Amino acid sequence: KTVNITGLSLGGADAGNYTLASSTATTTANITPASISAITGLLAANKVYDGNTTAALVTSVAGFTGKLGSDVLTVATATGNFSDKNVANGKTVNITGLTLGGADAGNYTLANATASTTANITPATIAAITGITAANKVYDATTAATLTTTAAGFTGKVTGDNLTVATSTGTFSDKNVANGKTVNITGLTLGGTDAGNYTLASNTASTTANITPAQLTAITGITAANKVYDTTTAATLTTGGAGFTGKLGSDVLTVATATGNFSDKNAGNGKTVNITGLSLGGADAGNYLLPTGATTTTANITQANIAAVTGITAANKVYDGTANATLNTGSAGFTGKLGSDVLTVATSTGSFSDKNVANGKTVSISGITLGGTDAGNYNLQSSTASTTANITPATISAITGITAANKVYDTTTAATLTTTGAAFTGKITGDVLTLGAAPTGNFSDKNVANGKTVNITGLSLGGADAGN
Repeated sequence: KTVNITGLSLGGADAGNYTLASSTATTTANITPASISAITGLLAANKVYDGNTTAALVTSVAGFTGKLGSDVLTVATATGNFSDKNVANGKTVNITGLTLGGADAGNYTLANATASTTANITPATIAAITGITAANKVYDATTAATLTTTAAGFTGKVTGDNLTVATSTGTFSDKNVANGKTVNITGLTLGGTDAGNYTLASNTASTTANITPAQLTAITGITAANKVYDTTTAATLTTGGAGFTGKLGSDVLTVATATGNFSDKNAGNGKTVNITGLSLGGADAGNYLLPTGATTTTANITQANIAAVTGITAANKVYDGTANATLNTGSAGFTGKLGSDVLTVATSTGSFSDKNVANGKTVSISGITLGGTDAGNYNLQSSTASTTANITPATISAITGITAANKVYDTTTAATLTTTGAAFTGKITGDVLTLGAAPTGNFSDKNVANGKTVNITGLSLGGADAGN
């Protein structure tokens, strides 16, 4: 650099002998920069975690160790980087690339282009966790939900960071069956390599899932009342003692509706009763499906009573020496028979009160049994009945064996008869018949002849069975 020299004057023993043509002169020399040994007072701004180490520097209050007087120096360039990207307080910020600016920057050199300060990185906020799903489930009487967090998304996460859901609890809004039910997610915490760099705005979320009905495998304890045969299959059910196989805990189930029908209308013990039209009632009915199999019970159909069999008639008959009666059951009526049931008289025996001839005789009917399609459904309270019929006299077509005595002509036709050998054509074996009043015999005329006809008149019957 040029050095301007002024105010020159001479000295020395001979100074007086000289005069200066000029009191100025020039020369050259070097000015080397002064050293700034350190830049102090650099600040780094606290920041919210952003996934990188970049630090924003504040250089306006920088101090320069070694700056002279009122020289003007500034920090022209500087780069700040936290020691790492992670959240912490009082983190070291390394400052590099320092250069000087300001009017006097050229007069200084930096001993070191680096420095350091401290600042805080505070956690970034995860505004929401999305994408957590809840599994559909079969009704289990609880509100517990099973969550899947593998596809969780984190609103506010820095690209490339590793975050997971560390803990979470899922709870349906209630225990009951429905589709698209709200599942409340609580107790959310963060996991993953970068979890420490974030804070959750809320540790709750929600999703939806379905609760489908639980399957009942059987309904037990429904009973059917025994009944007297009534031509129908209808059964009266009692459902108060119903049990539900597959019901959970203290759930409340009842049978709301049920229809019972015997397997057929006919009388029998231990008959199957088919139960249809089942529907569930009770507070928890909507949470269950009915059994897929048949629901049955058993009960008895006892026979209905036939109080009397009427309308059996007995045929009038000609005396035959017996009390046997021929019955006609085709028009029989059955007191107690129901509807269009088919009943007949299968067996019956008729007997007149005795064998003898009379009108309007009592015929006792015994041994009545039922026949017909529906006979098995009825009980005869009495196997007897009665009717009336007539026994009319049997005809004696001839009386034989009466003899007339030969006689000497006596001018009359009178003949003397012998009746002890009389026989009765048409008499029933074993019956007792005799001739009643003595008959009268007369020859055909009074004249002598052999083999003359004797007419017998006034015949009448006697003996125990004469009236028959």
